[in-house]
Amino acid sequence: MNLALLALRGGSPPHMPAQLEAEYSYPLGWILLTAALMALELAALWGILRPRSYHRSWGRALLATAAFGAWMVPSSIVVMHAAGFVVAHTLWTIELALVSLGTLVTTVGALAFRAIRA
Repeated sequence: MNLALLALRGGSPPHMPAQLEAEYSYPLGWILLTAALMALELAALWGILRPRSYHRSWGRALLATAAFGAWMVPSSIVVMHAAGFVVAHTLWTIELALVSLGTLVTTVGALAFRAIRA
């Protein structure tokens, strides 16, 4: 949603002189590339977890947690002086890792509770 709003915002501010506008233009191409990468990451998470046939599969949740936990590290390294869309992507990867971890904890907890009750 945020990337869509950034893309719709348009070009550089109107007060910018014409000679600077070419040098500091709005990075719409990079924003669209980042949005495509985020969609690909979401498809990868969906493909790993496969929610329709999940049935407390802790292995899938562990794989997703390991994959997105590892992917979060290189995404977080470049965030220091990055543009806003890079920060948004870093927060996205952190969110995917946390969702995967939450799924893993919930699945293992449900399996442990079921084993204790039985």
